[in-house]
Amino acid sequence: MLVRLAKTAGFCYGVRRAIAIAEKEAPGGCVVLGELIHNRREMERLLALGLRRAASPEEIAPGETVIIRSHGEPDRVIEALPSHWLMAEGIATVDASTYTDYLNNMKQMMTRQFRYADLVLFNRCKESDDLPVFKRTVKAINRPAQVIFEMPD
Repeated sequence: MLVRLAKTAGFCYGVRRAIAIAEKEAPGGCVVLGELIHNRREMERLLALGLRRAASPEEIAPGETVIIRSHGEPDRVIEALPSHWLMAEGIATVDASTYTDYLNNMKQMMTRQFRYADLVLFNRCKESDDLPVFKRTVKAINRPAQVIFEMPD
């Protein structure tokens, strides 16, 4: 049997970044709200490093560092977070090669990601992508957000 591995196989930038943050914070004790990523083995590894999982904000003690999962949380969860919590950084990563399809078919999910992001990173961009339109879409939802395009080397 011949098995071919896709050029872009593996974790996307957002998942890799979430794992890196969890690896850095877990030994000192931090909590993830829900599942950080959809990979049971990787979650078990992170839990073994000291990451703790909470099903709701009520299970999180004052002063604990909290990581929101890489796919974000619904508005109702974000809006229910205690008012004294400080959002350190909100980053949304978007695969530019599938962005238009997602925007056309799952607009509510995409706009929710942009609403809370300080930074929106479009990866896998090509010269043929309509990057000004991508940026305008983000800015229409969240004017202060920074928008960055990652082009191939």
